[in-house]
Amino acid sequence: MKRVRILFLAAIFSVALAASSGAAISSDDLKGAAASANMAVGNRIGDYTLTDQDGKKFKFRELLDRPLVVSFVYTKCVHTCDTMTARLADLFKETGALGEKFNVLTVGFDPDNDTPEAMKAFAWRFTKDFKSWRFASADRKTVEGLTRDTGFYFKKTGSGFEHLNMVSIVGTDGTVYAQVYGLDFKSADLLSAADLKKGSSAPEVAKPGILERIKLLCYTYDESTGKYKPDYTFLMSLVLGAFLQVFILFLALYLYLGSRKKVLEPIKAGHGPHS
Repeated sequence: MKRVRILFLAAIFSVALAASSGAAISSDDLKGAAASANMAVGNRIGDYTLTDQDGKKFKFRELLDRPLVVSFVYTKCVHTCDTMTARLADLFKETGALGEKFNVLTVGFDPDNDTPEAMKAFAWRFTKDFKSWRFASADRKTVEGLTRDTGFYFKKTGSGFEHLNMVSIVGTDGTVYAQVYGLDFKSADLLSAADLKKGSSAPEVAKPGILERIKLLCYTYDESTGKYKPDYTFLMSLVLGAFLQVFILFLALYLYLGSRKKVLEPIKAGHGPHS
């Protein structure tokens, strides 16, 4: 009974630790999310009403005088949302494409917290050009519709969300022309998508490898330096979580083998049931 109690407490601690560090997207969910995102290429986006970082309402189609980069964030995110947005800002600085080849729309997908004020505070860390890059809030119904049209996956998990790391390229006709995945996308990925015409095939964009995925999870953006740095708290949580899971597996195996030994010893000694 004591061993069972130890196993139960270890399991509870492992689950609590995993919950506190944020849930990773499962393999099955990732496959389904990627499939939905790919199927969204060719979708025509509805003319949704959004609210920008200054509290002004606008229509989605107002941004379609040139190709539109659409990204999704939630402002309480401490990892990939900052990193993705910083990467976009870096690319636009490198290429000068913002406002020339592209408009950008970053939408908060957590209606309870992503208010215009929160979106503006988030935005100021990456750009001051709100003419070509809007940071928008929306009600729940609009978020559901826009993420469905673009193929963006997100799921509530405890105090945060699991979600795809991607941006969508929308043509001037309001159609999704391409999905760009991960953090390790290049300026050429965006610029080639900007030159797409209606009916063109979307460019093939390399999916992030295992190292890029680890970086996405384990690095955070430091706005004071403008660089990415390891998130040691998150890394330690991952290490402790992995250790606990291995420990629980070995403990369960130990208990199982111990119980089998107790059952088999009387039989071997000739005290088992007689035929």
